[in-house]
Parts: sequence; structure tokens; C-alpha cells
Amino acid sequence: MHACPSALTWSVGSLFAVSGAFLYGLDANIIGAAIPRITPDFKSLPAVAWYGASYLLTVTAFQPLFGNLYKFFNAKVVYLASLFIFETGSIVCASARSSDVLIFGRALLGFGASGLLQGALAIIGCVVPLEKVPLFQGIVIAGVGISVCVGPIIGGALTQYASWRWCFWLNVPAGFCALVVVFFFVPLAEGFAKNTKALPLRQKLFRMDPVGTVLFLGLYGYYLPMFFQTVQGATATESGVRYIAMMVPQIVTLALTGAIVSRWGYYVPYMITGGIIASVGSGLLTTISPATPAAQWSAYLVLTGIGVGMASQLPYTALQVVLDASDIATGNAIAVFSSQLGGSVADALHRIASTRALPRYTSAVTLEHVLGAGAGGLSQLSSSPAVLEALRYAYNDAIRDVFILGLACTCLTVLPSCAMEWLNIALESQRRKQLRESDGAERVQPQEETGVNTAYMGPSNSLKQHE
Repeated sequence: MHACPSALTWSVGSLFAVSGAFLYGLDANIIGAAIPRITPDFKSLPAVAWYGASYLLTVTAFQPLFGNLYKFFNAKVVYLASLFIFETGSIVCASARSSDVLIFGRALLGFGASGLLQGALAIIGCVVPLEKVPLFQGIVIAGVGISVCVGPIIGGALTQYASWRWCFWLNVPAGFCALVVVFFFVPLAEGFAKNTKALPLRQKLFRMDPVGTVLFLGLYGYYLPMFFQTVQGATATESGVRYIAMMVPQIVTLALTGAIVSRWGYYVPYMITGGIIASVGSGLLTTISPATPAAQWSAYLVLTGIGVGMASQLPYTALQVVLDASDIATGNAIAVFSSQLGGSVADALHRIASTRALPRYTSAVTLEHVLGAGAGGLSQLSSSPAVLEALRYAYNDAIRDVFILGLACTCLTVLPSCAMEWLNIALESQRRKQLRESDGAERVQPQEETGVNTAYMGPSNSLKQHE
């Protein structure tokens, strides 16, 4: 699939991957702190929801498109194009003089961002040896996790001490540095479907199924946790600081799991264990309320972070092992799309739950005013302590329903993980290396053609032949 790269290539690859993944997650989280300042500037309260939704709409809808782009075209070129679009969208947002222009810029940002995470995973799959892939994929996913944690903090600080426009100007130098590094230091990474390189452009576009891509446009949205801001009255910055209780163990576990899997070779045990731990933590999070002590919800977050960190990047590792090379880019697209789709369902559920919960606690404030105020604006809806307390409990009930959805989805990951074939990534890497040396070919042959299976056979760790 690729020649053995040097240590310098690995270092540069991890640098660009983390920066791209960081920008991918940062723009989904930084906008929350800026919205209270954007709304008075543009005096357009009905457009508030679109400031976040326009980004999430395009970043979700175009995952299948970029999956096919990375499959049929050069991965480095596609990544640079998506980064350029992302930079253009950032400039449009930062210089916007109306609400409509800002929404357009956010949509353009999402279009470019939809290729960043996939691009990082795609180029890692092309330039990093297979046995090192879990470690580098862990670094990429950790970059997204860090952005989730620091996004509200950075956004709150920039909005408070400079201007909300700096939330977007920040992307320009960071993205430019990543663009330069990729352009000059990352080698041209051949696409995954090398046997399609000679196809005419028309046939490539036909195989990308543009109709199927359009059908996904209605699936969008993303739910951002609001418990600390709405239920406990924390600011956006304080909410980001509290979220560290989950993100630090998640990032540490990500790095450790990636290193262990790269060393030991087997990834399925960690998918199972991580799913079980995350299920327990998710179940405990459904019990939190406005009166839950800080030590208690912090422990729940730590437990959930450990489970999520242990298992979250391993599906991408499994894709590298079980899929044929021509299908890896499509597999990455499906995996990233699924993560965004979960946010879409959660966002819709939260709005439905809010509609049901609010009338049970108070009729003094309408749902439209609550949604328009956002997570950080509940205190401005009423001067009555009783009404504000009722709003917090209504939000708590709505958020609990979303946590229950998360619990159900997390539990559902355990059984499929148990049914997965135990493959050793180190043995698979050795097999592919032997094939390259014996055939003198750059492209790894599918397992069906070689007749070799790297399934786990017990303590002997032996390989078996297909019957």
C-alpha cells in the first residue's frame, strides 16, 4: 500500500493530522461562546440556531462525498483543497457584516471541515506503517477531543477580551501553517482505489454516486452538552473547564490504548472493555441533577472519558485491517458520518424533550424564547428565582433524555464488538510487508487472493489457511 516512511514523515504526518483534526472540532464548539455577542451585533434572533446548524449541516452531509473523493483521487490534493475551502469560510465568517453572510460562511466552513478529519485518517493510512496506525489515529482523535475541551474556553476568552470575529480569524494562521506543512513535507499519497486511477473523470464522478450524496443532506445537526451552563448556571468558559474532567482521561486513555495496540496487535479487547466502561459511565450520567455534587458528576465524567478514550479510535483501526485498500476511504467516511449523525439525532431529541419538559415546570416563558436565549442566556429570561429554577429543572429533564439515548447507543456497541474477528494488526502488517517484498508490488493484495487469514487462533497466535 505504501513504502515504509521515515521517522520524519511520521512526525510531520502526526503534526498536520492533529492540526487538521483540531480545527475540525474547534469550529463546532467555539461558536457557542460567541453567539451572545453576535446576536446583538446583527439583531437577528431567529437566525441564532443557524449559526451552529449551518456548519453541522454541511460537515455531516458531505462526509460521503469526501469519502469518495479520497477513494478515487489523490489524498493529499483532496486534503489541501478541503483545507483551502475551510480557510475561505473562516475569512468570510470573520469579515461578515450581516447574519446571512455569517451563515453562508459557516456553511462553507463545514464543507471544508468535512474533509479534514477524513483527510487526516486517509493520509495516515497511506504513509504510516500499519502497525503504527493505532497510535497515530489515537493522536488524531485526541486532537478532536482537545478541541472539544478548549473550544468554549478559547471562544469565551476571545469574545470577552477581543471580538467574536477572532474566533474565526484564529483559523487563518493555524490553517495556513497546516497547509504549508502538508504541501511541502507530506509526500503525495496515492488514493486507496489505485485500480481506478486510469478511469476517465466522468466514470470517477459516476462511481461517486452524487445522487446518494444528496440524499444525505437532510441528516444534520449536532448536540452540544449544556448541562453545566443551563442547569448549574456556569458560563461558557467555566463549562469548558469543568469538561476537562472527562477530556483529560479520554485523551490519556486514547494515547495509551493506541500505543498498546501498536505494540500488542489486538484491538478487539479494548473495544469491548471500553464499550462496557463507557456504558457504565453513561448510565451514571443519566442520574445527575441540579443538586448533584461536583465530586460525583466529576467521577462520572472521568469514568465515561476512560471508556470513550479506550474505544473511540479503534473502529478506524479495524477499517485499516479488515477492509480492502480500495474501501478504506469509504469506511472512514461512514465512520465519521455516523458520529455526526448521532449528534443530529440527539439535537432533534433535545428539542422534542424540551417541548415536553418546559410546560411541566413553568408557563411563564415560551419555548421559543428559551431556545432563542441559548444555553448561556436563561438568566435573562426572567427576574423571578422560581421561574429560573423551573427552567433549570426543565432543561435537566430534556438533557437526561439525550443522555439516555447516549446510554442506549453506547450499550449497543458492546455486542457487535464481541462478534468481531480477533485480528492482529502486527501480523497483518508483517503479511503485507512480505507480499510487497515477494511480489515487488506497491499495492497490497486482498486476503481472498493471498489465501491468508490473520484471525486469532488462541494462545498459539497461529495463522490459518482458508479452506
